[in-house]
Amino acid sequence: MITLPIVYEASVDADWVDYNRHMRDAYYGLVFSYAIDALMVDLGMDEAYRAQVKGTLYVIEMHQFFLKEAHEAAPLKVNARLLDADHKRLHVRFEMLHGQSGERLAVQETLQLHVIQDGAPKSAVFGEAVQARIGKMVSDHASLPPPDFASQAIAIRRT
Repeated sequence: MITLPIVYEASVDADWVDYNRHMRDAYYGLVFSYAIDALMVDLGMDEAYRAQVKGTLYVIEMHQFFLKEAHEAAPLKVNARLLDADHKRLHVRFEMLHGQSGERLAVQETLQLHVIQDGAPKSAVFGEAVQARIGKMVSDHASLPPPDFASQAIAIRRT
């Protein structure tokens, strides 16, 4: 059975905690943003790729769900699941887990677009090697049970 990769780990920094004594909502987004960067590396869109191809991912839609509080110094782990992809877009679901208990703290779903930043940014097809990695990950993740918590609003619409 396939398991979702942990793409990012962190601990809740004291500066991330608000007056309610839990992680401020903006920092959930920051942690997920770092997870996107890590997923890009896993898919072959690392620093060398960005330098050579000028390709990156832009988040074009995002839904974030706060399920449990994260407190100061709590260890965090974020996994990533590719729900769908086409030649230039990814539909990704991230889960933020407590690093010790495994309790799900938050879920973020994104629609991401591959963009070339050579001159004016423009959408572009993924390179063949990246497409192959994406295809394998989507195929592997398709064998998992459907997510028990997912937005129905984000989808790649095929015309």
